[in-house]
Amino acid sequence: MKARTGNNQNPTTLWKHLEEIINTHIRPLLQDHGGDVVIREVRGKDARVALLGNCKGCPAAQITIEQTVQRILVEKMGDQIGKVILVNEIDPSILDFARQFLNPQK
Repeated sequence: MKARTGNNQNPTTLWKHLEEIINTHIRPLLQDHGGDVVIREVRGKDARVALLGNCKGCPAAQITIEQTVQRILVEKMGDQIGKVILVNEIDPSILDFARQFLNPQK
């Protein structure tokens, strides 16, 4: 998890502000559907987030980011937040299986 900003805002302060809004306004909505969200990186005003639980890999994941996460963060933070970018993560065990399948030992 990295925090970097290209502006004058303290990255730790921005991260904490994002976490506060996520915990209060976003996480409960996602948890109602068996999902969750976690911040992976803050760069400038942009936040890279991953969806977890039932939301991870859901066909509507990008819509959830745009219409729920981004919308609420902009409502609460105004121009302090830029883009919210969905990071699609792959389970390490699935990645290992794919490597073994695609590169079998002879």
